[in-house]
Amino acid sequence: MLTDKDIDKLTSVLATKNDLKELVEDVSSLKEVVQGLTTAVDGLAKVIDDLRIEYSAIKMQLSRHEEWIKEIAKKTGVKLKF
Repeated sequence: MLTDKDIDKLTSVLATKNDLKELVEDVSSLKEVVQGLTTAVDGLAKVIDDLRIEYSAIKMQLSRHEEWIKEIAKKTGVKLKF
């Protein structure tokens, strides 16, 4: 038969229902934090992708303008210095 001393030893080593309840609460809190971080990272990824697309469009426009400037300079006889 188990004595009170044995039971005390077991409860000090084994997880109690209260310990498990606290663990579940901690895990729930962590899940919320991870979900928030995931949402934030997803938002940042979208912003980065949008910026990449915008950069590409600006780069194309800049190249087009540069060609136009060279063409205008050639037709008007203006020498461009780079």
